[in-house]
Amino acid sequence: MRTREGTAEPRAKGKPQGKQPKLTARQQAHLVQPHQSGEHTIADRAELFSASRATAYRILECHQKASAASPSAGQ
Repeated sequence: MRTREGTAEPRAKGKPQGKQPKLTARQQAHLVQPHQSGEHTIADRAELFSASRATAYRILECHQKASAASPSAGQ
């Protein structure tokens, strides 16, 4: 019961819950751009941001899904 009471107040104030992302949106964009141009490998980009390759692949997958869902992706 104490745990629910402790998390209810921040949730009511609209504060984010859970673990924060490893990379900011700006870092994620910086990771995706050189990969699309073929300049660097995923391992190189992940090492630059002190993230794992799995994190880098997850970010690329999310970016590809987002760009495929947008109507202007093919233009």
